[in-house]
Amino acid sequence: MNRRMSGALDLARWVAALCVLFAHTSGSMVALYADTPSAYRTFGEKIWLLLNGFGHISVTIFFVLSGYLVGGRLLERARHTGSIEWKRYIIDRVVRIHLVLIPALVLTFFVDKMLAHYDPTFIQRHFPRNTSWTIFAGNIFNLQNFYVPFFGSDGPIGTLANEFWYYFTFPLLLAPLLITRPRRERVFLFVLGLVLCLVFWWPQHQHIWGFLIWGVGVMVAWLNRPLLRSVPFSVCIFLIVAVLLRAIVRREVMQISWYLFVSDVILSIAFANLMLALRFATDPERTFLYSPLHSKLAGFSYSLYACHMPLLFLACLFCKAHFGFGMGDVVTHSSQWLIVAGALSAILACAYLISVMTENHTKAVRHCAYRLLKVERVTRPDGPGEASFPKHPALGQEPG
Repeated sequence: MNRRMSGALDLARWVAALCVLFAHTSGSMVALYADTPSAYRTFGEKIWLLLNGFGHISVTIFFVLSGYLVGGRLLERARHTGSIEWKRYIIDRVVRIHLVLIPALVLTFFVDKMLAHYDPTFIQRHFPRNTSWTIFAGNIFNLQNFYVPFFGSDGPIGTLANEFWYYFTFPLLLAPLLITRPRRERVFLFVLGLVLCLVFWWPQHQHIWGFLIWGVGVMVAWLNRPLLRSVPFSVCIFLIVAVLLRAIVRREVMQISWYLFVSDVILSIAFANLMLALRFATDPERTFLYSPLHSKLAGFSYSLYACHMPLLFLACLFCKAHFGFGMGDVVTHSSQWLIVAGALSAILACAYLISVMTENHTKAVRHCAYRLLKVERVTRPDGPGEASFPKHPALGQEPG
């Protein structure tokens, strides 16, 4: 993976995570623009309206990125070697998800208890059926929003369950490519993949639609040439599509599932086109994408996504109790934006500290799991489209 592509993916990750935080702050801490009296619809409110409207778009981008980085690498290995390192792959995916998910659930438990200090009825009013230990266990097994609710006040972890099951459904659907395995085994794995699709489609129909968006990211790794070679032109197309969808896809129309799916497909194709242009870019000139800042900010984007919601509710109640502003209130004075900025800064700082204790140790935990389960160490490819895999005798010459 070239440095420009790597920097662009890191940039997309941290910007998308920040947009999700802004979107959830709107309505939680700051009143929605539609609920703001015209007298208080200032320039600052309009800037805020623009910033907080990219939450759903950001989740779509996360799906495409995941499809490229995880599914794309898996597809490359299956095509080039006719096999999948199942044990290593399962360890990688489980560690990546649960190293942050479990601490996020524990954090949610304690933060929800702290919310009672400011408002004893907050959890009972908003999340009355989300606090049992059964639901906690269901979330550990990534059944949230399928067969159990998300735990406590941490709504965003619902999409982590979608990601988790995409990780384990996709390699099963790749079974026809695993020609190093017996035919009967390949048929069994492929049928199992279809069964998993049905099991999670039944309680949540949008799961399969999200899987298709995830698959768009996989296609970025599969295609061997860009749709458009010009990176600046691809950036312009993506930004225009994102802004147009931000203007068109309002909160009320997001309830129309097919409309939302079509807009997600359009956005994912525009973003995939940009990723392809970056992947095949040959311009050696340094750009702002080479900045190590992107890698550092992206390094805690997962922790921010998984933990920000309970922290946001705590910030809302704290600010309301101490400053008289912070629970879906209308901004009546510019100084109140400082309260919002302070709360968001505190949440970002907490997410960073959580990442230092969790996702920053992903590689170390994986290697520990490899040793415990006696998984051989192998040289990893840099990323989709950049792999150099050993050839299997059954495959003949390695595909180009």
